[in-house]
Amino acid sequence: MSNTITSLKKEGKLSEAYDRAISMLEQNKLVDKQDVWLTRAYAWVLHAQLKRLSFISNPTAYQSKLQEIFAAKIDIEEDMFWSSVAFSLRANLAVLVENNMPMALDLLVLVDFAQMSKSNGLSSVIKIVQKHFKEHKDYQSLIETIGFDKFVDEDFISYIPEGGRPIMSLVEQLIISYSKVLLAGQPDMHNPFVTHVDKEKVNTWIPIIDNLSRKSMEYPLYFKAKLLQAVGSNQAAIDCVIQFAKSNSRKFWVWTLLGDLHSNEKNLQKAYYSKAIDCGGDPKFLIGA
Repeated sequence: MSNTITSLKKEGKLSEAYDRAISMLEQNKLVDKQDVWLTRAYAWVLHAQLKRLSFISNPTAYQSKLQEIFAAKIDIEEDMFWSSVAFSLRANLAVLVENNMPMALDLLVLVDFAQMSKSNGLSSVIKIVQKHFKEHKDYQSLIETIGFDKFVDEDFISYIPEGGRPIMSLVEQLIISYSKVLLAGQPDMHNPFVTHVDKEKVNTWIPIIDNLSRKSMEYPLYFKAKLLQAVGSNQAAIDCVIQFAKSNSRKFWVWTLLGDLHSNEKNLQKAYYSKAIDCGGDPKFLIGA
C-alpha cells in the first residue's frame, strides 16, 4: 500500500497521498503494527508538501508542516530525507537572512536539529548560521542547539574558490566563533560592566575542540590555549602552545600568546615578545610586543 502513496505523490496528488497515508497509519496504530515503508512514504509526502510552502509568504502553514515532520519521528538514519528537508530550510533561510533576520531566527528555532542526520543539506544550513549569525546575540544558543556532531567530511576541508582567496573550513570557522563567544563571557547579574567566563561550558568545549581539530587547522589550538588560560589552567595552555611551536616556530601569534601566558615572568615574557617581533607580521599586532 505504500506504493500507492508514492504513486499518488509522483502524480502530484499530495492531498490524496497524505490522506491515504494518515488513514493507513491510524489503522496500523490500532493493531500495533509497524511498517517502515509506509512511514517512509508518509515522510516523503510531508516533504513534498513542505516544498510547496514558503515560510516567507505563509509562516503559519510552513511551521505547521515542519512540526508535523518532526512529530512523525522519522528515523535519523533516513539521511536522504533529512538532507532534503534541510535543503528546503536552507532555501527559505537564504532569502530571509538578506531581508528579514528576525524571521530567519524564528524559522531556525522551530527546527529540531537533534532529529536530523548530518548531511550536505544540514551543512548548508549550518553555513548560513555561521556566516550570518556569528555576530548575533543568539549565536551561542543556535550553535549549541544544532550541536557539534552534525558535520560532513567536506566541512573539515578548506578551499580556494576560483580566482579568490583561501577560505578556511566551516568547522574551523565555527571553532573560532564559538570560542570567542565563550571567551567574551556573560555579564555579571549585579554589574553589567563585568563579565564572567562560564567555566563549565569552557571545560565541556575544550575536548570538543580536540575532537573537531585537524592537522591542517591552525587556529583551534590558539583558542584552546586562550580558553585554558581563561579558566586558570595556564600551564596546560603553555604546554599546548609549546607543542605547536615545535613545528610552527615562524607563527607570529605563537610567541605573542606565550608572552601573554607568562605575564608573571617579565624577562621570559619579553623574550617571547622579541621572538614574535622577529617573526614579522602586520605592525599593528606588534604594539603589545
